[in-house]
Amino acid sequence: MPTRTDRPLSQEAEVLAERLVSALRGGDSAAGSLADALVERGVHSLKRLVPRGSLSSPAGDEWNRSCTLKLIGQIAAAKTSEPIVARTLNALGYFAGGDAVPDIRRLMMSRMRKRQPSSAEQDTVLNGLYALHLIGGPEAVKTLSEFQGTKYPERIRERAHWYLNELGGRIVDLMFGSDDLSETMTESNTRLPDDSAHP
Repeated sequence: MPTRTDRPLSQEAEVLAERLVSALRGGDSAAGSLADALVERGVHSLKRLVPRGSLSSPAGDEWNRSCTLKLIGQIAAAKTSEPIVARTLNALGYFAGGDAVPDIRRLMMSRMRKRQPSSAEQDTVLNGLYALHLIGGPEAVKTLSEFQGTKYPERIRERAHWYLNELGGRIVDLMFGSDDLSETMTESNTRLPDDSAHP
């Protein structure tokens, strides 16, 4: 599938990803700001905040796939704080391809093994759902459907339902016609379930 990210922007993202991996390995306090910067690059990589893939076809990689593998490997292996894991999953939604979906799902499921997952763990899952709906494809659809099950917290079920609808093009509002990114983000925020803001 053709990529939608300008090459200079994806190169910047690759540099940030490498720096984030290094920071996580070394326990660098800069990891949080690097994760935030990577998400910011992701937001600006899209013309509109709509899924990159579709129900039937996942998006392609917007950067060198090694960046995806290194980031997933690092946040899975290291004792990374939940907010950084959450932001990293969010960023993967903008740059990773369909091959990342099983790994994202595993990271999400590991947070749901407890009877009462913490608020931070739930936030990680919400950001994973967001990433999956941007990537799209049958495996992402399967996971979004799975997280609508009654055994999951209500806020996660609602978000999974919302994202699956958006991926299928069943949510139509002003954000789909806006070329102004700030306006688009505002519209997206207002359309999400009321319990929390956009990841």
